[in-house]
Amino acid sequence: DFWNADKLYHCAAYSWLALLPVIGFSDRRTALTAAFSMIILGLLLETGQYFIPGRMFSVPDILANTLGVILGILLGNYLRKRLE
Repeated sequence: DFWNADKLYHCAAYSWLALLPVIGFSDRRTALTAAFSMIILGLLLETGQYFIPGRMFSVPDILANTLGVILGILLGNYLRKRLE
C-alpha cells in the first residue's frame, strides 16, 4: 500500500461497477442510466459513513468514485465499439 491507496481502490471499484452495465445492456440509455447511478450509490454510501462510529465522510472518496464511474463508462463505450 501507499499513501491514499484507498482512492485508487475506490476508483477501480467504481470503474468496474460502471463498466458492467455499459457492456451488459443492449439499450444505451439504460446502460448509461445504470452506470451514472453508481455516482449516487457512492454518495449515499459515503454519506452513510458519517453516521457510523469509527467511519468518516470523505469528499476525496466521492471524487475518486465519480472519476471511476467516468472512466468505466469511457472504457465500456470503447469496448462496445471494438466488439461490435
